[in-house]
Amino acid sequence: EKEGLRAAEAFMADVTSTFLDKRASVSGTGIDQVSPSMTHYIRGVAGRFLKISEDKGVWTDTETIYLPRYLDVFPSREQNRLLYKFLISYQWALIDLDIFTLFFSNGTWEKRNNNGASDGLSALTSCSEEAIRFYLFLHGSHYIYSHFPGLWKRMAPLVLDFVSNRKDPLGQALKTVFCSIE
Repeated sequence: EKEGLRAAEAFMADVTSTFLDKRASVSGTGIDQVSPSMTHYIRGVAGRFLKISEDKGVWTDTETIYLPRYLDVFPSREQNRLLYKFLISYQWALIDLDIFTLFFSNGTWEKRNNNGASDGLSALTSCSEEAIRFYLFLHGSHYIYSHFPGLWKRMAPLVLDFVSNRKDPLGQALKTVFCSIE
């Protein structure tokens, strides 16, 4: 109160760092907190240069793995840090499995058959996006189960708990997949 309106203006000018960041959950973790160690981790796993960068979603262009700025999905900071590691490993799995050549060619999404011929994804039902997500989740999860058994053992119960709360068909299918792999 000593500084009056000037102090209030300064506070409001940077409300994110002075107020909102302080209210952020103590269980969450940010990409800035995990990026240095996870960058070394994924480069060691991949045996090549990969970058980690911030985006709203989780995806990769095969050179950079994009992750949300902040994760607060699970009740502890360590579990959310483990989720970052799982997401990074999952994106690496899709890169290493060369999944993108199955669906992406010449700038358009398409599916290739065994002869290398293209079958447009538009031929799939209106659930094609969910079908693709399920396919990617299945193959990526199996890769992590096979190549990173320690990570799988630590992460599977958390993911199973998370997908168990979903009541939609995709959530139920994911639950079935996790139960069968686990």
